[in-house]
Amino acid sequence: TVIIVGNLRPIVVPTADPQSGPAPLTSLIKAGFRDDDGEVVDVRLDLDGDGVYETDISAEGPATLPTSSGSITYTNTFTSPGTYNVNARVVDNQGSQGFGSVVVGANANQPPVVDFTISSLEGIVGLTPITIDASASYDPEGDANLEYAFDPEGNGFFTIFGNDPTITIPADNLRPGIRMAGIKVRDSAGAVGTAYQPYTARDFTSLVADLDDEDPSTELNLTHLNMSFIDGRPAIAFWFSNKCGYAINAKPDGTGPWQRTVIASKSCISPSLRSINGMPMVAFFNATDGEVVLYYASSSSGVDGIDWNGWTKAATIASVSSNSVSLHRVYSNAISDWVPAVAYDDDSTGELKFAVNSQTDGSGSWTIYTIDSGNYRYLNLYTYGTSTAPTIAAYDLTNGDLVWFVSQETDGSGAWTKVVIDDGGGNAVGAFASLAINSRFILFPSPFLEFRPMIAYYDADAGALKLAISTTEYGLDPAEWNIQVVDDGEGGAYDVGSGAALTIALSHSWTSTAPPPDWYDPFIFYIKKEGVSRWWLRVAYNPEYDASGEWSFRDIRPLSFACFFGCSVIRLQAVFDSQTLPMALVPEPMGGSDNRYTLECSCREDKDPALLSDSYPTT
Repeated sequence: TVIIVGNLRPIVVPTADPQSGPAPLTSLIKAGFRDDDGEVVDVRLDLDGDGVYETDISAEGPATLPTSSGSITYTNTFTSPGTYNVNARVVDNQGSQGFGSVVVGANANQPPVVDFTISSLEGIVGLTPITIDASASYDPEGDANLEYAFDPEGNGFFTIFGNDPTITIPADNLRPGIRMAGIKVRDSAGAVGTAYQPYTARDFTSLVADLDDEDPSTELNLTHLNMSFIDGRPAIAFWFSNKCGYAINAKPDGTGPWQRTVIASKSCISPSLRSINGMPMVAFFNATDGEVVLYYASSSSGVDGIDWNGWTKAATIASVSSNSVSLHRVYSNAISDWVPAVAYDDDSTGELKFAVNSQTDGSGSWTIYTIDSGNYRYLNLYTYGTSTAPTIAAYDLTNGDLVWFVSQETDGSGAWTKVVIDDGGGNAVGAFASLAINSRFILFPSPFLEFRPMIAYYDADAGALKLAISTTEYGLDPAEWNIQVVDDGEGGAYDVGSGAALTIALSHSWTSTAPPPDWYDPFIFYIKKEGVSRWWLRVAYNPEYDASGEWSFRDIRPLSFACFFGCSVIRLQAVFDSQTLPMALVPEPMGGSDNRYTLECSCREDKDPALLSDSYPTT
């Protein structure tokens, strides 16, 4: 018997790691082999699938040929996108060959997906820095080694690529205007994704409100003005030539022309302007006739042409002398609707009083309640909250304190809780009290509005600006108020804080499809005094609603010294418009060759002497 035994073919099984990925794709080719009746002496690769085994990897290792089993590895880069049939061939010591193949896919490399946010879509030059964050960007192929380049100005000049996905534009480096921020994200294969997003950098602009209508005979009193938003536009009530005037701008940002009208031919001290039930109303002390009064308009804007007078006097509130008047609305249980209400100091009796009208338009009768005895100034009446209780922030002139009153009834008819927020200890603490009500909308577990009152005020004893913020909705206990010094005038080098005007505005990024903003950020406009001849309009901003962040300051513009020559109790007004931009009303004479402004800045004897500067005559 004859047995003939043939030579067995060697076996090879190639693998690739990775087997697919973006081009250029670097892959480790591994040729695992064995020969059951001999030894493998040669291993080659055909990398492009053309049938030619041009790449000899026999000496690559880790196996050392000849051997009966083992593996040889080889690293190859597939530079162009495509599908590659990688073939492996092994030869044994008797010349027999074995074959195997693996498919490698080098895909066209996808650029990274750029996803970035801008911390504030409405940055303010000198106050609010803007941070661009591209950390949410990703690579479709899973490349984690991304690099970032930024063009924050949108001028086509990008920074060099780096590993930091964020960049911050300092507030002082912002330039006014609409900017198209650009971001480039690069993966390790060199593919680049690019995206752009606009943001706006705004600066404070000085706009002249020609309240005198260019009449050389006009005597404009700069100590008695009040600004509010009426019909979505800034409006001003003011005293001029023994008349009470009203002006409204044609545009929401105040850049349009002003329409003016005369509310009454009466001297108006401490005018308070509000839109109540959709109609403009003004409360003030009529010094001509010695009475606290309310006027209401017959149109939503308060004007119907420059010379048109559409204002009606309501019934006289009280025939008394008053220095501070504040108007807002309260809810009347008697008619189940909102009605105008007025807080005022009664100089005749030395009492703080509260008057409520019986009709929504102010045409009804008045009911008057006495809140407290004492002399109060800088009244801020506001109704808000879950109980719609009226509240009053005020300066206690007698004791030099910042005080807070909260009614127990929606119409102010019940008892009022008095809270001394900042006890001045006999010093002048609380002047220029300016109230703002911060709020946020909570969606879960059930929708509701949350409120926090805050008050900016002047500490005349320290020459500093302060801010008090309640930690609860109504701040019914002094312990519920957090007080901080916002600006101490660089350690007392300057007197700061007089004329304080607080407003709140959005300064962080959100969209109509995003959740509502988490509170608003405080802005405070006030006066900075450098000696006797250099005064500035200054603004302070905090990026946190509770003022826990770092304050930013900016001297917006110098103020005319003549404006404050006779008196240091000029009061600024601040609001924010429908676009959530803060703005301030700054009383200041324009001067000029025609001398058409006559400054009336009288300091009456009942003013607190601590608020007056010893360097100026009280004329």
